[in-house]
Amino acid sequence: MLFFTFLLACGAAATTGAVFKPGAWYASLAKPWWTPPNWLFPLAWFTLYILMSFAAMRVAPLEGSAQAMALWSVQIAFNTLWTPIFFGLKRMFGGLIVIVFLWSSVAATAWTFWQLDPIAGGLMAPYVLWATIAALLNLSVWMMNLTGPRGEKVAMKRAAKARAAEEKAIKVAERARAEEEKVLARRKAALEAAEAQKAVAAKAAADKAEADKTVAAVTDKPQGAPAE
Repeated sequence: MLFFTFLLACGAAATTGAVFKPGAWYASLAKPWWTPPNWLFPLAWFTLYILMSFAAMRVAPLEGSAQAMALWSVQIAFNTLWTPIFFGLKRMFGGLIVIVFLWSSVAATAWTFWQLDPIAGGLMAPYVLWATIAALLNLSVWMMNLTGPRGEKVAMKRAAKARAAEEKAIKVAERARAEEEKVLARRKAALEAAEAQKAVAAKAAADKAEADKTVAAVTDKPQGAPAE
């Protein structure tokens, strides 16, 4: 019975996800490359709600569990609050503040659960991991989509970085072109040298042929013939 009571509380948190859907606004935002696919979010939360309900069911009857269960209630409250702020009001920074408190309360809940029941603490571990990913995603999306003076400053920094990268690429291309021109010049010089050697060899061969003809003419001349 306790399990379904806690699962009902999780269901209330899940309902906000059905009411405040990401929609076109979220789709239009710049996101980091490692953003999980959309289909993974409902599957992950369904699994986590089952796990955290089992964990709470194990801890609730234990002696000295009041603080742990209070923390569990706090984290589910922040869990419920985040979706309306981020998706409903479209407040990325507001969502970031909430998710920081959510992560802190989830981590504290997992730790207190572990002290009372290691199995319950282990059941909360995937929630801590997912909350970490969600917090980093919220932070990344906020930073990548800043507006106003701060957003302009970030945009200017990005533009400066892009410009510097472009200039660096141009310099690299120019160096590569210069090296290519040097290689072509060396090849041209080698070809010209080869042509010059060929011309010298051809001239030497022609001179030798002419000399051979002269020698042959002198040798073949009859003896006693008057000299020309």
